Amino acid sequence: MILQNLNELSVADIGRVGGKAANLGKLINFGIAVPPGYVLTTAAFARFKLANQLDSQFSSLLADITLDNAVAIAEKIRTLVLAAEIPAEMQASITNTFKELKLDHVSVRSSATAEDGQHAAWAGQLDTFLYVSIDHLFEHIKRCWASLYGERALLYVLHNKIDIRTVGMAVVIQKMLNADAAGVGFSVHPTTQEETLMLIQSSFGLGEAVVSGVVTPDSWVVHKGDCNITDKYIAEKKKALYHGEHGSEWSELTDTAKNPSLKDAAVQILAQIIEKIEEFYGQPMDVEWAVENGLFYLLQARPITTLDPMYKQQFFDETKTWERYLKRPLNFFSSSMFFYNTLHTLALFSDKKFKAVVLEYGQDLALIYYQQELSIDYIKQIIHEKFVDDPAYIISMLEKGVAINKKIEEAMASKTLPYERLEDALRFMSDMITTAVQIPFFLYDILVSHDIENSDAKYALELTHKLRQYSYYEWIYNDLMGVLATKRFQELGYHDLEAPLHYLTLYDLLSDSLDIEDIDKRRYAVESGKHFVMSYDGDNLHHYFVDDTSFVNMRLTKSHIARPSENPVEYCGTTAYPGYAEGIARVITNASDPNNVFEEGDILVSINSNPTLMPYIEKASAIVTGEGGVSCHAAIIAREMKIPCVMSVTDVTDKLTSGERIIVDADNQLVKKVE
Repeated sequence: MILQNLNELSVADIGRVGGKAANLGKLINFGIAVPPGYVLTTAAFARFKLANQLDSQFSSLLADITLDNAVAIAEKIRTLVLAAEIPAEMQASITNTFKELKLDHVSVRSSATAEDGQHAAWAGQLDTFLYVSIDHLFEHIKRCWASLYGERALLYVLHNKIDIRTVGMAVVIQKMLNADAAGVGFSVHPTTQEETLMLIQSSFGLGEAVVSGVVTPDSWVVHKGDCNITDKYIAEKKKALYHGEHGSEWSELTDTAKNPSLKDAAVQILAQIIEKIEEFYGQPMDVEWAVENGLFYLLQARPITTLDPMYKQQFFDETKTWERYLKRPLNFFSSSMFFYNTLHTLALFSDKKFKAVVLEYGQDLALIYYQQELSIDYIKQIIHEKFVDDPAYIISMLEKGVAINKKIEEAMASKTLPYERLEDALRFMSDMITTAVQIPFFLYDILVSHDIENSDAKYALELTHKLRQYSYYEWIYNDLMGVLATKRFQELGYHDLEAPLHYLTLYDLLSDSLDIEDIDKRRYAVESGKHFVMSYDGDNLHHYFVDDTSFVNMRLTKSHIARPSENPVEYCGTTAYPGYAEGIARVITNASDPNNVFEEGDILVSINSNPTLMPYIEKASAIVTGEGGVSCHAAIIAREMKIPCVMSVTDVTDKLTSGERIIVDADNQLVKKVE
């Protein structure tokens, strides 16, 4: 059978009709509105190749394919396919099916057997053609077949280690909607990976504007269950794709460019449909949709292929608002010290329960977040109030800090430890952090910003200046705690002590025994390159090890939609995949220009990141675009390849110049020039 109605299909038919067609059939049988149509099965392409003796030629060309020769091979195969003839009996069957649809125009869409699977989305790697008439139907079917061996697809399969010779190709021939608006929806937020939030992106006209990255779409973040809209951004959509005299044509938008492409009520209806599809499939889903005359139609459904395996892990209370405190040198052990010391300091001034999260952000660097009700402003406020009520108490703390620093200086000079017992050293360490580091840090800002000029304030300011000149934290950590920690671990029966402070906590030291099995698991995680997330929930310390902390960082900041930066060399966008990269910017405005220069590790800067840029994406350490949203095909590819990607940076190809050094801080939705 070479032709089959979409309503006859299920996922069991993927081998015959490809992922796109099989999923459309599954949606129809679930009761979801899908434009009617047929699929030209993989058997049709096999017959076409047999009739034109193409298999042996393809095999010969693909036998030694590499990244270096993929482009040339793609062009040779394309030429062979387009020059060949579809057998006459197949043409007759296709023509009769087209007539049965009683349509003037159809969409012609590729549907590969490896497409829309659990691990590879193939987003934008294969061709789709819109508003195709009967006169051009066979040409576009062949162009779909040829796209299986196109430059984009070949680079994609090489990166994903897929044997292209095992992949079949079907073609969907489907009613062409005259969409009022269209776009993409994710049942789990694809960037922050919050399973309670859905992301919907939309633009006027056909969805090609969104998935190709040509426009920056409107965005809504919707809470799953009640479908409340928690965040939205209405973009300036400068153009839209509509039916024109010669098929689909771009129209410039003026009066309507800044209007929302969907009303909030329609967004909530669509969110309900997406949530039902997730429940039906039993996993997070990525869908393409269109609305025509007020009715939603589904055009595609596939699993989200870019979620971290631990995306469901609850690292912290996500119902609360978190505030970033600072970035500082911290590893696993010193992060546990941070919690211990901060609890000690806060207990002097407040009875509120302390909650915080520390994320490993790089080699011996970590980000610290407080729950917002315990923000920096709150801590300053309580210290300020204490200084006003009882300045002698705060001054005594500062004097104690000066005395502690003097004791450390004496120990450093004599090369001896001030304490031999771990418990005494912990108390000394906490007192030092409180009196010589944290209180001076906050009090200095308080005294300066509030213009407090009495004698107590002047003396306190003198002491804070003295304490802020020196930091003995490194000595405390390495020469005091490091030595005593090693001794304590040996006493508890743990002797495998290579870099112990990278996978042991301060609270391990305070315990009566060690869970050797748990510690070995932590050590293995560290040695495997995993990053730690450590949190304190007000009562207990928790720790986890994950492949990447970037998405956890974005969940903490709730940075779903970019906010403008006031720094003239910083540019805001929207994160498609988090991460950090520094490198040479390469502005690519024409992907096929033979004069383009692009080296491994360069940062791709483009107007929009469409799949034609795949040869550059393959080498890029990061991607920056002027248009496009996190749902476009290239953004999905960036997430699959785990490349930091910031999109929708206004006029970025004018602001950045090829050859200059830039930083892509996708965790914070920023692109910066290196001055």
